[in-house]
Amino acid sequence: MHAMKRLTAYVSGKVLRVGYRTRVVRIANCMGIKGSIEYLSDRRVRIIAEGEEDDLKSFEKILDIKDACIEVLSIERTYSSPRGEVDGFYKLFGPLDNDLAIDDAISILKEMRYILISWNDLFDGKQMVPALGWEGALKDLGGQYSSVDLQHEIGKMRGD
Repeated sequence: MHAMKRLTAYVSGKVLRVGYRTRVVRIANCMGIKGSIEYLSDRRVRIIAEGEEDDLKSFEKILDIKDACIEVLSIERTYSSPRGEVDGFYKLFGPLDNDLAIDDAISILKEMRYILISWNDLFDGKQMVPALGWEGALKDLGGQYSSVDLQHEIGKMRGD
């Protein structure tokens, strides 16, 4: 049996919100490595991993991922004695996760705004927003349908 060690690694690069933590968790669990991975406020990822020294050396090489979404630029690493604090490999969630989720939500809202503006342009400036209700939207389409027609169509879709 080889010596047990603890690896602490700080990973920099394009590693936030691109699936890096999920991939590392999968790899670690497949290799039987114990520990955790988390985002840090300086936008790096910290990995704490415990296992046999040879396994950790292999794991360390695998952490250097470069693909279409992920690009590890540097890994700072230190080895120490294991503490045996965990029985699996897990993602830890902290304040940066919330901040990134808010950033993602803002990006989605911006994209939705762009789509609505594009849709508005597509219909020559006629307002096609839910605030008008279906009847107002149908009126903007040239009055081809009445609200009764719409209710009938909705009823058919529901199976009424």
